[in-house]
Amino acid sequence: MSVRLILAAFAGVFLGASLAGTANTWYVATDGSDSNPCTQRAPCATIVRASTLARPGDTVLVEPGRYEGPISTNASGTPSAKITYLSSKRWGAVIVQGSHGSAWANHGSYVVIDGFDLVGDPQSLGTDGLETDGAYTIIQHNKAHGFLARTCNDWGGAGIHLNAPHGQVLGNWVYQNGPYPCQWVHGIYFEQPYGLAAENIAFQNGGYGIHEWHQSSHITAVNNTLFNNGCGGIVVGNEGLLKLGVALNDHSFTANNIAYRNGPCPNQAGRLEGYGVQECCRPAETGSCNAYHNNLVYGNYTSDVEVNIPAGPGNSGNIVSEPKFVNYQPDGSGDYHLQRGSPGIGAGLASDSACGIRVGFPTFDFSGNPRPAGAYQSSY
Repeated sequence: MSVRLILAAFAGVFLGASLAGTANTWYVATDGSDSNPCTQRAPCATIVRASTLARPGDTVLVEPGRYEGPISTNASGTPSAKITYLSSKRWGAVIVQGSHGSAWANHGSYVVIDGFDLVGDPQSLGTDGLETDGAYTIIQHNKAHGFLARTCNDWGGAGIHLNAPHGQVLGNWVYQNGPYPCQWVHGIYFEQPYGLAAENIAFQNGGYGIHEWHQSSHITAVNNTLFNNGCGGIVVGNEGLLKLGVALNDHSFTANNIAYRNGPCPNQAGRLEGYGVQECCRPAETGSCNAYHNNLVYGNYTSDVEVNIPAGPGNSGNIVSEPKFVNYQPDGSGDYHLQRGSPGIGAGLASDSACGIRVGFPTFDFSGNPRPAGAYQSSY
C-alpha cells in the first residue's frame, strides 16, 4: 500500500511559519519605503518589493496595516527551504483587492502564505482573492472574503484559488465570495491534482465551500466546516477533457467534514439544487477509488450525500444528523465548536485508505484540540 505524502508536510507547517532557521527576514510596513533595504529598522513598503529579495528559506514579515492590491509574487523556495510570507499579527496585514486581477497572485513554488486578511472590492474586475499557480503552495491561517460580490458569470472565481498541483489550504476562514447564490464563485477552488483542504471554515460563498473541478484529482478534503454556501459544501468533479491533462477525478478523499444547510442555487437548467457532499457530474469524470467517509451532514437543500460511489467501502460512516454547534449563525458570527452530545464528537477518522492508497489526517482541530469531525472539537 502506498502512502499519500501530501499530509506529511501538514504536521510541520500547520502550527505556523517559524522564523527560526531562515536565511533572512525581510520586513514590510505601511510606513516603509521601497527604496529601503527591507530591514527591521528600514522596512520596505510593499510585499512585491520584499519578494524580489527573498531566496529559499527566507521570510517576508509584514507588519499590520492596509496594503493595496493587486500583489504579484514570483520568488520560489525549495522542498527543504520554503519562502514564507507571514503577517506578524494574524489578520493584521490586510490585503485589499485592486481594480483588476487577484488581490494576491502568487507564481512561485514552495511558498507559504500565512495569516493575512484578504478583502474584496465589489467594484473590482478581478476574480480571486488569493490565487496561486505555483506548485507546492501552502495557504494557511488567512481570511479571504468579499470577492466578486456583485458578479456572477462563467469566468468563475474564488476566495482561494489553486491552479497548480500539490497546493495545501489549511485553517482559513473563506466566506461571502460571490453573489449569493452563484454557481461560478466558490470559497476554495482546486483546478489541479494533489491538493489538500483541511481545517477550513467556509460559509456564505455563492457556489461551493470547496470546489474540485477542471483537472482536479487526488484531492484530500478533511476536517472542514462548510455551511450556508449557495450550491453546496463540497463538490468532487473534473472537466473530463483529456487534452487538458487529468480527465478523471480519482483517489480523492472526502472525510470528517461538516456540511450543514447548504443551498439552494439554480443549476444551468435553472433547477434549484444544494448538496452537502456531491460527486459531479458524469460517472466517466469521477473514478471508483474516491472515498467518502465519516462526514457529518444535515439540512442540505437537495441531498446530504450524493455521489457516484455506491454505499460500501468507498462510501460509509457518513452521519446525517444535526451537528449541534454551540451557537449556529448562518453569517459566521456564531460559535462552531460542538456541543456535548454532538454526533461529530469522536466521529472523525485518523486516517483513510482506498485502492491501495492510505492518507493520514490531522490529529488536532482548528483550535489545537483533539480531532473530531469538522474544523472544531467540542467546547466541553
